[in-house]
Amino acid sequence: MKIETVLFDFDLTLINLKLVDSTDWMKVRKEVASYYNANGVPASVTTRYELPLGLYEGIHRTQRGKFQPEKFSAIQKKASELLKEKYEEKGLRNAVRIPGAKEILKWVKERDLNVGVVSLNSEKIIKKVAEKKELKDYIDVFFGRDSPGNPKPSEDQIENCLKKFGSQPDEALMVGDSPSDVEVSNNAGVISVALEGDYYSKEELVQADPDYIIDNLRKLKKIESGE
Repeated sequence: MKIETVLFDFDLTLINLKLVDSTDWMKVRKEVASYYNANGVPASVTTRYELPLGLYEGIHRTQRGKFQPEKFSAIQKKASELLKEKYEEKGLRNAVRIPGAKEILKWVKERDLNVGVVSLNSEKIIKKVAEKKELKDYIDVFFGRDSPGNPKPSEDQIENCLKKFGSQPDEALMVGDSPSDVEVSNNAGVISVALEGDYYSKEELVQADPDYIIDNLRKLKKIESGE
């Protein structure tokens, strides 16, 4: 297996932002949902999504074609700012590294591989937290929901990362903690690596059909080395 590029999700893959523990997430979700409702998204749609970031992603996926592009872009930009201000900035105070995160990033860079982050979090928040937690120097590019292209679970930003690096999909792998991460990796044609964590069960990850499942980041070394 020839790997040139390694991509990572961010929250609960490299960093635990502790957003649910650190914020009144139900209040944030209600505020963002109310904003969407006031701008033409039916309540029957916003009630489908429990967590704030899941609400943003769900609206992007299901409502994008129901508005004029300029209007939808403006709606999502404002929703993204609300999420950053009311929700994600709390993670700047409480974030902790996932065990093995710094070690595996350093190991990947020592092998002269490209490293990118593709996340549903805000690009600004990702960069701030990565710097604060001493990970930024090991990451070449960052793509968040407010970066160019459609956010996950669209494969746009994986494809944008690969273009920046000049890598082909079969020369890249993506590590993430959710079934959605596995889905977008498979859709983009990159090797999908599911990281077991506290939020999704192993059964849920298996059902998403990843190429590999690991229970800690250090085991990525075996995959990249072809063991």
